[in-house]
Amino acid sequence: MARAMAPSSSGTIEGAPTTASGPPGQREPANSVGSVAFPDVPALVSRVSTSIVSIDVTSTTVGFAGQTLRETSAGTGFVIAADGLIATNAHVITNARAITVTMPGGLRVPGTVVGVDVANDLAVLRTAQTKLVPLRFARAAEMRVGAPVVAIGNAFALEGGPTASFGIISAVDRTITTQDGRTYTGLLQTDAAINAGDSGGPLVDERGEVVGVNTAALSGAESIGFAIAATRASTGVPQHVDTRMGRKGA
Repeated sequence: MARAMAPSSSGTIEGAPTTASGPPGQREPANSVGSVAFPDVPALVSRVSTSIVSIDVTSTTVGFAGQTLRETSAGTGFVIAADGLIATNAHVITNARAITVTMPGGLRVPGTVVGVDVANDLAVLRTAQTKLVPLRFARAAEMRVGAPVVAIGNAFALEGGPTASFGIISAVDRTITTQDGRTYTGLLQTDAAINAGDSGGPLVDERGEVVGVNTAALSGAESIGFAIAATRASTGVPQHVDTRMGRKGA
């Protein structure tokens, strides 16, 4: 069963070797194998990281004896509008009493919920920050099996900035049921590592466009993670901005 990567209370990426082809003495670029081109992952991560935020949530739940329990958790989000809008997962901010968003520069600011789409595990937050760098959603045509992707998130709330992992789109149009009984359809499957705390972070393509929103990983499996497809996120997010804030096309 898949587990939604509930918020969490270093590695090395080795480049692919070059391969000889074409006239003698001529080699393909170091970031390609045969006719398959790989993105410049360090440059991609550096560019996209300016739009990644970490989200700290204080929530309350009711214990077995009826007592109120206070919990803290962490997740990820990314900028979708320059005037302070952040996309994340709905399960990241479930039962939130207080939300703190850490901006790319390290500034910690309050976040408020603009809208929630529980069925698609999407949420939109608003901060008072402006002049932010939003990420763009990719087109459906870019979501091809085998396409290289990078998952970026606040894995296990580790200090020092976002965690990035490289992989491919392993499958499309997946359906999963999470441990809390929710069923999600139309998901992307990826072998890029998705860990606790990565929820709400972007799965980006070689152009830095969002192909999916990281949401879950398969329990007991290796390298099987899931993301909400950008085709669904890019239509769901503006609806919440429109209905709750009176805006269009955010």
